[in-house]
Amino acid sequence: MRDGARFIEVNRPLTSNLCLLTIHFSPLIRSSLHAPGSLPHESSIPSPCSVRDAPCSHESVLHFQCMRTNRIEAFSDGVMSILITIMVLELKAPHDPSPASLARMWPTFFAYVLSFIIIAIYWVNHHHLIQLVTRVDSIILWTNMNLLFWISLIPWVTVYLGDNHALPFPVALYAAVSVAGAISFFLLRASIARHQREPEFKRLNKKMARKNLIAILIYLAAIVVAFIYTPLALVMIALPAVMYFLPERALEKLEQQV
Repeated sequence: MRDGARFIEVNRPLTSNLCLLTIHFSPLIRSSLHAPGSLPHESSIPSPCSVRDAPCSHESVLHFQCMRTNRIEAFSDGVMSILITIMVLELKAPHDPSPASLARMWPTFFAYVLSFIIIAIYWVNHHHLIQLVTRVDSIILWTNMNLLFWISLIPWVTVYLGDNHALPFPVALYAAVSVAGAISFFLLRASIARHQREPEFKRLNKKMARKNLIAILIYLAAIVVAFIYTPLALVMIALPAVMYFLPERALEKLEQQV
């Protein structure tokens, strides 16, 4: 064991150390295999070196190069739950205990409700979309991070919108962040679709892409309308939330088949 310890390096990957130890002690292992009551034949013992290069498949027990979708989903769920918590902490109770003081808070409360619904819809649709992932690569990881970045700005624009009582520029800024979020969701969906080959998914992907583009156009129009008629711009910002409130039924059926 003292001779074998010199082969182990702290900074060396675990699988490399296991390979070196296997090579170093292979004579002892081979001699013990011929003894009565010994271990199974060496051909039935998986080599640690081969585990590292194992292909990415559903049958693999150990995935060194393949990231499971539960990590990306858990991280995204945590970010979105924190964002909702941050928003509710910005709701300050008025010092005047009267209905009139609560009525004056309607812009702040409206902005909170709108943002809560938008983040909740992002979470629901993100959940169903991630279930279709068959392989997580760097493109999916970074497009997902890009989506989370723009969603993380929603609490800030929510406070800005509420504190300025839905004036044109805060509404336009809210719509601009919504545009960036919709484009980010479009890119995430497209990056996931690259690994799908089923004809049913391709048809559904085209439908989701059209829906996504419609939402982007509505948000872009809301930026302009905010400087013309602000209430209409707020309605336009809320319209894509109505479109995405319930996920596609075909998406849920396809999710069960994956």
